[in-house]
Amino acid sequence: MRISELLDACAAVFTTAIRRQLAYRVANWSGLFTNAFFLFFRAYALRACYGERAVIGGLSATDIVTYVTVSQALLMVIPQWGRVEVAESVRSGQVAVDLCRPLDYFAAFLSKRLGVSAYYVLFRFLPLLAIGLVAGLLSPPSSWGMVPAFLATVLMGAWIANSLLFLVDVSAFWLGSERGLRYLFLGAGSLFSGLILPLSFLPDAMQKFSLALPFEYTLYLPVQVYLGSLSGDALAHAIAIQCAWVAGLTILCRAVLAAGVRKLVIHGG
Repeated sequence: MRISELLDACAAVFTTAIRRQLAYRVANWSGLFTNAFFLFFRAYALRACYGERAVIGGLSATDIVTYVTVSQALLMVIPQWGRVEVAESVRSGQVAVDLCRPLDYFAAFLSKRLGVSAYYVLFRFLPLLAIGLVAGLLSPPSSWGMVPAFLATVLMGAWIANSLLFLVDVSAFWLGSERGLRYLFLGAGSLFSGLILPLSFLPDAMQKFSLALPFEYTLYLPVQVYLGSLSGDALAHAIAIQCAWVAGLTILCRAVLAAGVRKLVIHGG
């Protein structure tokens, strides 16, 4: 398949994923309500920590509610958990059919998942930002000139997050059930992505440990860019590391998938 044909096929999968999500209107409204509830819950709970202090972990009370608003709005765009249908496909045997299709399996997976993320930009990210703005929980970006960097980090963050979910699901080739690994990633992703608390709130040892993990470069980095916590060389360095994670995880996903396919051929004929 030529590159132009591959790009056209990926674009078709991308748009189909968006159309598929549009069919679940009730689920989106209920999900938006749930996300809005946790937005207010998290924002007011963390703001209460500032009763006697002006700054915690380098963030003011205004910064922390903005942090919560942006991170909650990005939660579905940059997923930290969830099923991506690969494990179910492996267990049912459908993966054998999917692998026979002319479109590269991982490229199709990633196109579909990025289409889902694009859908949530329109139907979860922007509405939650609007709710936060009306409620007085959201401050404008530190600089409108940082918006392109913010969008780039969101795209790469979604790429990394979905690659991690792919690795969890594709483990079903060997484990049969990926449930235990999924729960491990759920805990690690929620903590080290900065979803539960900003990483600057954690002890120094845990902050250093998180630098060796990819989770920080999913959700936490885009929020830092929005808040203006990174600029100049520090921002360029962070984006370079994020790009390295994108490339490294893409290679790892393909390698693990290839090993899984070899196992499937050996056992399935």
